[in-house]
This record gives sequence, structure tokens and C-alpha cells, in this order.
Amino acid sequence: MIKMRELTFSKEDNIIKYVIGENDEPCAMGSFDPQAVNSGDIFCGIIREHAPTSAGGAEAYFADIGDARTAYLESGLYKTGSRVLLQVLVAAHDGKGALVTDKIESAGELCHIIFAPGDGGRIKISKKITDERERETLTAACEGFAKKLNGYGLIITARTDAAGHVAEFIRETRLLISEFESVLEHFGRSREIESLRKNSFWEQLLRTYRNIGFDKITTDDSVLAEYCRGYFANRLATPEIAVKGGRFSVFDVVASASRVSRYTGKKILLRTGAWLTCEKTEAMYVFDVNSGSSKKAAAEINREAAEVIMRVLALRNLSGIIMCDFINTDKAEGLGLTEYMKSLMPADYAYVEICGLTRLGVMEIMRRRI
Repeated sequence: MIKMRELTFSKEDNIIKYVIGENDEPCAMGSFDPQAVNSGDIFCGIIREHAPTSAGGAEAYFADIGDARTAYLESGLYKTGSRVLLQVLVAAHDGKGALVTDKIESAGELCHIIFAPGDGGRIKISKKITDERERETLTAACEGFAKKLNGYGLIITARTDAAGHVAEFIRETRLLISEFESVLEHFGRSREIESLRKNSFWEQLLRTYRNIGFDKITTDDSVLAEYCRGYFANRLATPEIAVKGGRFSVFDVVASASRVSRYTGKKILLRTGAWLTCEKTEAMYVFDVNSGSSKKAAAEINREAAEVIMRVLALRNLSGIIMCDFINTDKAEGLGLTEYMKSLMPADYAYVEICGLTRLGVMEIMRRRI
């Protein structure tokens, strides 16, 4: 099925709230506060102290980026008090400080670059580009940029859409490198903790949802609408951009109010007449599927519940350990349900691992926060 993607966002008190829909069903939602520390923001940070070594044996540190909570860095070899160029991977949440990295990532429509300290640099071409001549042309274009930049190696990836657009790819790559050079120059002048570059709303979307494309954009803010038109003016694909007059809730647009609210409560009704609950504990999220008064077979209820659970994970951006107690699931049915849930994973933009049934017959899932 061809996916029709729509972005709807509303600006309230300088905070942008948004919903992403695919084929008229919500698949992701979130908010963006330009004044807050967001993923993708770049800082001149200070190493405050060593953190306990990670499970993988890597060095870890607590770094100060000027946020209320100390950030966590798992990388490199640094001394206490060192100035370090850092980028936020995951913003602070649920009482935890931000997760940061010293590998600076920059994303465009056709190109993705990681500026990695001490790395020799390398080139990656999207596996979806199968034409050998196209791959050779893009590789040659990348080789012109794959050099050391003040001690940073460039890991350059040509995205799938770069095929047939080499000139645009080169122009975008130059722009991303130029922006990083400006950050390096700013970092060289910094002597204290300082914000060096803030992500815009569009950069946040590009980073979070990996350059997702939209067929239609709806907003209530004419200024943001004009910004959208300017942003897409030189892009390969230009979505329809509409401004809805008056103030409205982002959840009321595109008939998404009832659809979104269906997935945000503790109890979620299923079309089969069954229902499931979602509860948060200190260690995990727990989904419990109940047949209720439904006369449908357990297998049919479980399949619908699996679809809903995967959508809830993406919409509410639930992360960590997730346990799902389905109805009467034996080993054979569990294997089929595991494979079915894996087939639903591409609809989620986060890393998800379907671990399968435990010895007690409970489905175990791990999901990373985006």
C-alpha cells in the first residue's frame, strides 16, 4: 500500500505540537520547544567526572552542558575539566539527564554525515540504490569530501533519494560541512559551557524521523507556513501546504482527535470487542489483552492487539522494556505472533526489538526512545 503522509502542527505558547499521519491514521506525535535542550543541539561541554564504565566496557563520563541535570557521555578518553564538542542524542526526560555524544551528526534530504573525532572517515551508499553506475558516481562524489577536518573523520552516507541527483547531493554535502566548520570555529572561541547550535523544528523532524517525506502539511501559523514554503522551495519533493484559519488543537485536525485519543488512555478498545490496558511500572510498561465479551477467536484478537500495541509504542514514544500478556498464547501461536509484530516494525521510526515469548508466555519487547 502506498503511504500518504501528512504532518499537522500547531504553535501554542511558542511550543510546536505535531501529529504525523499515514493513510489517515496517526503514527507519531510529539512537541518541540525551541527554548529547551533538544536532541541534535550542539554544545561546548565540560567533563565533570568519570561515570561507571558501561556494560560494553567503554569509557563513560558525566558532562555539563548547562542543563539542569548532568549529561551522560559514553565515548572517548577525556580528562576531568576538558572542553568537549557534544551533541544531544536524547534530551533529558523522566528525571534522567541528557544522553550526549562527541560524534556530531548532520542530516539533509540527500546526505547524512557523522563527524567522528579520530575516525579515518568512510563512505556509505544506500543499499536501495542498486544501479552500479549510480553507486560509482555517488562514491566518487563522496570521495571528494571524505577527508579529515580538524581531527574529525567524515562518515558520509548518500541517501536513497540521492540517486539521479548528484549535483544536488554535492551542494547539500558542502552546506552540511560548511555548517559544521562554523560550529568548530565557534567551539574554538568558547572557553565556557555554551550552546553552539540549536536545531530548528525541521531539523528536529529530519533527525527524529530520518528524513521522512510528507504529501501534505497543515498548520495554524501563517509564519510557519511561509517558512515551510521556503524550506521546500529547493527540495526535490514539495508537499501541499495549507493554513487553517483560527486557533485549533493539533489533535483536532485531519479528524485525528478521536484517533489519537483512542491510543492515549489506559484502556484501549479493540474492533473485535476486546480491549487492552497499558500501565507503567518503575521498571517497564505492561500491556494486558482481555477478550471481554468478544466472541472472536483468541488469535484474531491477539493480532489486532499486536497492531494497536505497536501503534501505541510509536505514538506515545514508550521506551525500555515492554511486556505484553496476550490471550491463551502457546509456543506455536507465540512464534506466529512474534513474526507478525516484527512485520509491523517498519511503521515505527525508533529501534524496536521483538524478543519473543518468555517461559511464562509473555511477549517481551525492547524499544529505544526517539
